[in-house]
Order: sequence, then C-alpha cells, then structure tokens
Amino acid sequence: MAIKKKKEGSILSFLVVSFASFFAVFMLVISIFSFYQIKHQNDALFDYQLKTAAQVIETILKVYPLEEHEDAKHMMIDKISTSFLNIKNYNQSVGFIVYNRKQRKLILKTSNLPVFRKNYDGITSTTGFEWVYTDSDGNQKHWYTYSLKTDNGNFITVFANNAVKDKISRQIILKFAVLLASTYIILIAFIYYILRTALHPLERINRRVGRINRRVGRINPRKNEKLDDDIVPYEIKPLVEQINSLISKFHQTLEREKRFSGDAAHELKTPIAGVKTLVEIALGSDDIDEIKVRLNRIKSSTNRYSHIIDQLLTLTRIQPNEQITFAKKLMINKVLEILIAENAIKAIEKDIEISFHPSEHDIYCYSNDYLLGILFKNLISNAIKYTENGGLVEVYSHLENNEIVVEVKDNGIGVPPENINRIFDRFYRETGTGEEGSGLGLAIVTEIVRLHHGHIVVKNNPDKGITVTVRIPVEHNNIVDEDENLQDNLK
Repeated sequence: MAIKKKKEGSILSFLVVSFASFFAVFMLVISIFSFYQIKHQNDALFDYQLKTAAQVIETILKVYPLEEHEDAKHMMIDKISTSFLNIKNYNQSVGFIVYNRKQRKLILKTSNLPVFRKNYDGITSTTGFEWVYTDSDGNQKHWYTYSLKTDNGNFITVFANNAVKDKISRQIILKFAVLLASTYIILIAFIYYILRTALHPLERINRRVGRINRRVGRINPRKNEKLDDDIVPYEIKPLVEQINSLISKFHQTLEREKRFSGDAAHELKTPIAGVKTLVEIALGSDDIDEIKVRLNRIKSSTNRYSHIIDQLLTLTRIQPNEQITFAKKLMINKVLEILIAENAIKAIEKDIEISFHPSEHDIYCYSNDYLLGILFKNLISNAIKYTENGGLVEVYSHLENNEIVVEVKDNGIGVPPENINRIFDRFYRETGTGEEGSGLGLAIVTEIVRLHHGHIVVKNNPDKGITVTVRIPVEHNNIVDEDENLQDNLK
C-alpha cells in the first residue's frame, strides 16, 4: 500500500492558523476567568448597593421624621432608592420596606412590594443578606434582600429581584464577549497583515529566481545574475547569500563548460586533421619503410593527444571542487622526495642534476595526496623538460609566516619577461623550445593552488632559468593520521 506523502502548506497559512489557535485558546481561558470575576464583582457591587440603599433610607428617616414629612417622604424615598440602586427600567423589581416587629406594623413600603411567602416577621427576622421567595400568578420568583435594624427598633429591608441581578450580569458579560470577539478578529487581521508583509521578501525572491530559471537556457555566463540582498530582512540574508552562491557556481560551471569545449575543439581539431593526413599518405604509399615512418608519427601524435585529453579531464575534475576531499595530514618533504625519485630517470637521460633542500623540521599540509602529487609533479617535470642537458634543478621547502613554501628552481631557457604572466594560460607553450606538451600543466597547478587557498609566483632568475614559488597556508584543524600509502596514492 502506497503511503501518501504529506503535502506541505504555505508558511503564511501555518503561521496564521497557529497564531489564531493560540490566541483563541488564550482568550477562551481569559474569558472564562473574566466571566467569573465579572459575576463575582457584580454580586459584590449589588450587595454594596443594597446595603448602601438601606443605610441611606435609615439616614433619611432620621433627618425627616415620618410624622412630619409623610407625604413628601414616600416620593423622596422611592426616587432615592431606585436612583441610588442605578437600575434603569427595573423600578418594579427593586424596592424596600420599613417594618416594626414589636408592633407588627408595616411603617413604610414602596408601591411595588411583592407578596412574600414569609410574613414580615419572617423576612425581618435577621439582619444582613437573605434569599426570599414569592409567588406571582403561579410563577415563583427569587428575591435578594438586605435588612438592618435601626436605633428605634425598626427593620429596613431592601429587596431586588434575582432576575434583575442575573440580567445585569449577562449584559455586562455579553458586552465583554463582543469586545473580546472584536479584539480577536482585529488581532488576527493585524497578525495576517504583519506576517504577509514580513514574508513579502520571500515572494520577491521567488519571482526573481523564477525569472532566472526561465532564462536558464539563455543565460550569458559572463553576466553573473544575482538576487538583490540589500532590502531583504536580516534573517533571510543567509538564504539569499546561499542562492547567490549557487547561482555564481552555476555561472562558473557554464563558463568552464564553454571554455572546455572551446579549448578541446581548438587544441584537437587541427592535430586530428594532421593525423588524418598522415593516415591517407600511409594508405597511398607502397613503401613499407615510409609507411612505418608515418605510423610512428601517428603513434607519437596520438600519445600527445591522449596526454592532452588526460590533462583536460584532470582540469575539468578539479575546477568544480571548492573543497578538498579525502583530506590527510601529508608530510611535504616526503611527498617531494617521492616525486623527485619518480622524475630522476628523466633527469638522468638529460644529464640534469636534481637536488632537494628540505626544511630543517618536518612540515605538514592538510591536503589531498592526489592533488598535491599533480601539483609538484608538474612543477618538477616542467623544470626538467625546459632545462638544457647538463643543467641543474633545485627543489626547496621551508615554513615561513605560517605558510608552506616550496620553490622549484632551474637554470633552463627561462621565459621572456613579456610572457611571464601568460605561462598560466591554458594551452600556452613557449615557442622555440623544441619541447612538446599540452600547455595545461601550469593551468592545472594554478587551480590546485587555488583550492588550497594559496598562491603561485614565477620569476626569472638573475643569471638563467626561472623559479616557481608555491605558498600554501598551514591548516591546523581536522587533521587525521598521516597516510601510510602515500607513495601509491601519488602515482
């Protein structure tokens, strides 16, 4: 059974849903807590209003004796009690009574006095807050009362319908809920706007990359297109830099492919035509000796072209690599000794003296044995190749300013000053030397030195010949054990 791969949504949707869910839960908890607090505070305020209303009525009765201001007092007390309770449109649901238990006499009451189940003695039996019940048209109602006893023995009881109390609480809670919901909607809309604005640079990058992608087949390698990282947020800059690095490497790859194709075509087209001519001459000749001569020349040419192809492939392999792989701790003196020994036969054939002047102390390079072998092998073989018979080739190694310095010095034909900077170009060969070659050796050397973050310098000697100096920084990190198979790997 095939497992369906989970489809990834957008970052914007994920963030908005996450924030919306978080604030929904957060506001729900706040709402529940707030509703209980509102109800508790409303109950406390209601108790305070009933108690204060009773005290105000008591004060009025002391200031205005009932016998002197009875008519005015009824109207005044109704107005004060309802306005003090501050419950609009609920005049029939709040009120008070003044009752004397000793005389069992109802002294004063509001016009909306309900019919309580208890008699007045029962209602005014205790001071403080109490719940009482009434029956009106068969409907049972709850009343919340507060009673206090005056100095002359009268009981003042202020009452309010519980429905009023609950309705006020519901109204406050409803207004709070509407405010909370409105705040939530505005907050989510604001978060959406902020996130959309924050992610807008990613959309610009996406469009820019899309335009570059659509022009992949028509990109000019010399026009190194990049993303603009001047206006992107700090957090996105590393991403833009990595994309620009990728684009730059892509352009470099295209450039290398074009150069490789051009170089290969330029270097191989004419020689192949020459080989073809030699083959046609050999086929048209009846002289066995002449045919052998032509075949030997063909063999020599094919060997040279095979060497050129090998050099091109080597150059192509090392150019894309920005980091050296399979790094080992290599002893420079040991590497040079092995390579000098390998080239000793060539030096002997030309009666060339080759000497090695190693550093006093062992120096190590964090490198790759294959690349390091190609580097120094090319320098040593070139020195032997362009040194006349009976000449001298010297190899030096030492450590200077935390750099490994290797010098290859010869007393050969040298290089004209005007061409000293061209010897690193591909397929460049000094004319008039009589030596054959691909012209790629020093180009390969330059690439390997670049991979080591080093540099190479060529200068003519005061008397005769040239000195090639390679400087490679010493790496102290990630060094592993010295390779025991170094000699085999250098071959």
